[in-house]
Amino acid sequence: MAGPWRGLVHLPLASLWAVAGLAHFTHAGFFAAIVPPWLPAPLLVVWVSGVVELSNAAALLHPRTRRLGGWCSVVTLLAVWPANWHHALHGIDPELVVPPVMRDTTIAWLRVPLQLPLVAWAWALTRTPARAQPSGSVDGTPVGSQPQPKLSMNA
Repeated sequence: MAGPWRGLVHLPLASLWAVAGLAHFTHAGFFAAIVPPWLPAPLLVVWVSGVVELSNAAALLHPRTRRLGGWCSVVTLLAVWPANWHHALHGIDPELVVPPVMRDTTIAWLRVPLQLPLVAWAWALTRTPARAQPSGSVDGTPVGSQPQPKLSMNA
């Protein structure tokens, strides 16, 4: 992405991670209900994933850790995808008290394909930003570090 927004493309994803990470603690019961049954200790899985998501948000905010945050985001998005599929396919236990919007499998089905552009977005943040070459550079090496021609005394 070029232009004035280039330096800000990480902010919406970092915000999304921060909100999602906090939601894992404020709505832990809902998230535990969509953890696939083959994973042990659903509540622990929810808390750990909440910490991971908050860590992703923090990593994306700092330029030095942004690439790492992008990679961690890709891995996290792929790791939580089974929970989204489980929620879409099986819904939520009717005994669980959650807001109706969280029970709606339509939203769950929308989240399943949404993972793909989110993975692509996170993947884009893993790329090293292009750096401008110093003026006078011939092959990408800084001026002054290029090999100098040998001077001949016979000329």
